[in-house]
Amino acid sequence: MSLLCVRKGYSGELANICNPRTILYSHIMKPGPNKASKTFCNLLNVVLLLVIGWMGMLYYYHFNALQGSAETSPSPTETQEMKDLAAHIEQTKAAIIEQKQAIAELQKLAEAPIPAPPTGDDAYHIVFSTDCSFFQDWQTLLIFHSAVAVKQKGLITRIASGCDDAKKAELNTLYKKLYPQYHVHFTPDFKTDGKSKKKYDFYNKPYGVQHWLVNAEPPVPSGTIVNIIDPDMIILRPMVPQIKGNPANIFMNRFKPETDFIPEKVAHGMPVAQLYGLGAPWAQKAPHKHFNRTHVCGVGSPCLETTTTFGEQHFR
Repeated sequence: MSLLCVRKGYSGELANICNPRTILYSHIMKPGPNKASKTFCNLLNVVLLLVIGWMGMLYYYHFNALQGSAETSPSPTETQEMKDLAAHIEQTKAAIIEQKQAIAELQKLAEAPIPAPPTGDDAYHIVFSTDCSFFQDWQTLLIFHSAVAVKQKGLITRIASGCDDAKKAELNTLYKKLYPQYHVHFTPDFKTDGKSKKKYDFYNKPYGVQHWLVNAEPPVPSGTIVNIIDPDMIILRPMVPQIKGNPANIFMNRFKPETDFIPEKVAHGMPVAQLYGLGAPWAQKAPHKHFNRTHVCGVGSPCLETTTTFGEQHFR
C-alpha cells in the first residue's frame, strides 16, 4: 500500500498509512509532515472502515434472511402434497378406529355365553327395521295388530334406529301397555355412511340387524330362525318355518315342486325368502351395469359361476 502512495508522489509519514483511501483525500492536502492532515486522514479512514463494515453486515443479514425465507416457504406443489398427506393420515386414523370398533364387537360376540338352542315358539323371531318417525310408529302398530289377529307364533322385535331418549321412553311405555309380548331394540342412526359421508336411509336395515344380533337383550340364541320383514307389510296368515308340504307357499313358475329339491324347513344353509319377481340379474353372464361380482365375491369364488336360474332359486 505504501508503494501505491509513493507512486502518487507522496512521501514521509503520509506514505506510511496503509490504506488506498488516503489517496482520494491527498489531493486536497498538502504533502509533508502535517500533523493535522495526518489526524484528519486517520479519522476519516476509520469512519470509512466503520461505514463499509456496517454496510457489509447489513448485506449479510439481509441476504441470509431472504435465503432462509425462500428455503422455508413451500412451493404450491409442496403445499398440496402436505395437504394430501394430512388428509391421508386422517383417513387412516378413521379406518383404524373403525377396525378397532369392529374387532371389539366381534370379541364381544365371541366372549358372550352361548345360550341354549331355542325350542318351541321362541325358535322363531320376526324382526323389521325402522327409523323413529311417526310414520313408522303406526306401521309398527299395524304389524303388531295383524300378528295378534292371525295368532302369529314366535317373537317379534322392532329395530328402531336414531331415537332420542324421550322417544325411547315413549315407545317402551306404549308397547308395554298394548303389546307386552313384543319388543323394541334401539340402535344408533346408520343413515349416513361413516366413510363417504353420503346419506342413504336404507343403511339402517343391514347395520340395524347386525346391531341387534350383537347387542340384543336377551341375546339371540344360536339356531334361532330369523324372519326379516319390512315395516309396510301386514301379516295375513301365520308365517312358519315349514317349507315342504306347506300349501301356503307360492313358488315361481320355473320352479317345479314335484321334481326340484324342497327343504323340509328353514335351517342353517337352507334359507327361504319372498319372491318379488326381481329375478337374479347379478348372476347374468353379461357383466351387470351396477354389480361387479368379481369385486364383491373375489377372484375364484363359486359365486362367479352362479347361473340366473340358480340365483333365483337360492339367493334373495
